[in-house]
Amino acid sequence: MSFDQIRKSDGATADLLAFLSCIEPKEISQSILPRFELEEQIVYTIGTLYGYAFLTRRRNSEVFDMHSLVHLATRIWLQREGLIATTEEKATRHLAKVFPSNDYTNRHIWREYLPHASRVLQRSKELNIAERSDLLFWVGQCLRADRRIKEAVRSLEEVDQ
Repeated sequence: MSFDQIRKSDGATADLLAFLSCIEPKEISQSILPRFELEEQIVYTIGTLYGYAFLTRRRNSEVFDMHSLVHLATRIWLQREGLIATTEEKATRHLAKVFPSNDYTNRHIWREYLPHASRVLQRSKELNIAERSDLLFWVGQCLRADRRIKEAVRSLEEVDQ
């Protein structure tokens, strides 16, 4: 099935596929995906992508992988259709909205989200800094906090020895 056919028959699936092409194709947590009005919509949309083997589920979890060739082909399609810039802008805005604070209790979430945010930020360099600033801020804060956490663990390990 072509991307054009998906877009004509199911716009939500095409939109999700476009979003997925902006983030890291591995270890995609369902919690990072854009929200739909109804829960059934996300289930149907993921099911459609899974049915076409565009996504694979990791064991019985809510974590998915996208084949790297599907990832690349989707980006090429978006580029050809002139949709890459708007898709990257939407992805950046969405990640800025869902990216957690650097609170220690959120560390498992931001560690999951960091590779995806990093990928989006690397690719959205054409966006002005104001459009990227919220996401840049939280990524920076979490990286800083993560370094402190690792340093604290290292210090505790040294004390134990």
